[in-house]
Amino acid sequence: MPDQFIVGIDVGSSKLCSAIAIREMSGTIRYVGHGSTPTSGYRGGEVTDVEQLAGAFRRAVEEARYLIGTPVQDVALCVSGARIEALDRSGGINLEPGRPVDQSDILRAIGVSRGSDPAGLHTVHRVVRALSVDGAVTRDPTGRIGRRLEVATRDFAMSSQLVERLRQAAEAAGLQVHTLIPEGVAAATASTTEEERANGVAAIDIGSGGADLAVYVDGELRHVDAIPLGGNHVTADIAGVIDISIEQAETLKRQYGAIDRSSNDELMEWNARTIAALQRQAAEGEIPPAAVRSIAAARVIQIVDALHSSLRGAGMIEYLRSGVILTGGTSQLRGVEDIANAIIGVPVRTGAVVSGDGFPSVVDPSAVPSVGLVRYCAIRSTAAPAARSESRRIGAGANAFVHPAVQRVMPVRDTMKMPTSQHRATRTEGWGRAFRNWMREFVPARVDDL
Repeated sequence: MPDQFIVGIDVGSSKLCSAIAIREMSGTIRYVGHGSTPTSGYRGGEVTDVEQLAGAFRRAVEEARYLIGTPVQDVALCVSGARIEALDRSGGINLEPGRPVDQSDILRAIGVSRGSDPAGLHTVHRVVRALSVDGAVTRDPTGRIGRRLEVATRDFAMSSQLVERLRQAAEAAGLQVHTLIPEGVAAATASTTEEERANGVAAIDIGSGGADLAVYVDGELRHVDAIPLGGNHVTADIAGVIDISIEQAETLKRQYGAIDRSSNDELMEWNARTIAALQRQAAEGEIPPAAVRSIAAARVIQIVDALHSSLRGAGMIEYLRSGVILTGGTSQLRGVEDIANAIIGVPVRTGAVVSGDGFPSVVDPSAVPSVGLVRYCAIRSTAAPAARSESRRIGAGANAFVHPAVQRVMPVRDTMKMPTSQHRATRTEGWGRAFRNWMREFVPARVDDL
């Protein structure tokens, strides 16, 4: 089996962040690297211009080609700030009398539970929450004998229009998208440990155009959400209030950040007189740092408060024994960690890529989702052929940290059969076929095929 490249692209409002891993002939996963390129055509969870986004995709894969020395045609995506809807579903199958439950039964029951997506939504991610035989819940029904196998799942869906327009942009760039997962899941895959996911943890990635959230409890993905607010909004507020350029505002934001515990600043009361006085000072070249921090803090409070409301509404806060982990470029601003701690009321720390699974520690906060995306795909690539053959019917699959019974269906071993070739370019071509076979989450060729 030849080496296989896994290419993941994190679609953000200001840049595309890409990451690459390689599955070597031995079956070992090795991280290759990551990079970024400016983007346009995507903002706040919406594709605003397909052609512009296609151009950004072309630049991103061209950088990847220089890094790995072969054309890139097959990619995985995650998108920042895209709203997520949770869909609780259930289904089941009748079992053959006297025959023990096996892996094929579990996969058929999961497939039946999917059902049809509501109008305007497309399921991109699935979690198997519980399995039962004749009403008796079990962590692993394999080997049991009964009359009916039931499964309960939680699906996470995005806008069908967003999914379709992402596909259009990728196809215009000569790419095929084989999986699309929530940004929060990608960030959590990179920045949290197995112990943290078991204890209860929220991963929050705050990028330039959106903030994404994923919560794990007892190792299971329990809640996913996103809001279309991020660092660009902080910059725009500073520029608008002080009446300076976006470039100047971005510099001031990075330099001063938001109010934190170490400062004696207080949130300013904004009115016409206050703003006029501040603008006169700016025109004279004097911008008080406290004013910048106060403007930034007001927007950061809004972002964190929205995320807190999402956590509280889902009943998740009491389960966050490992607290909250912040990633993304905006999380690095002074004061963000303190604000999040004060509002959410649990321990908060800034995170990065945690080493493991063939991936090193990566300190670049903006790279966390893209690295997590390829790590997620690398974990999934160990699925057995039986699971892969059923996965296309399932459509949207379990998360990377799956229900024990489903993990048993997908043992971790190297069983993928790839065509051999002396031509390096065929590596990614073959890998594309493998993607189609084993990925449990995917963007279909046409939304109307759902």
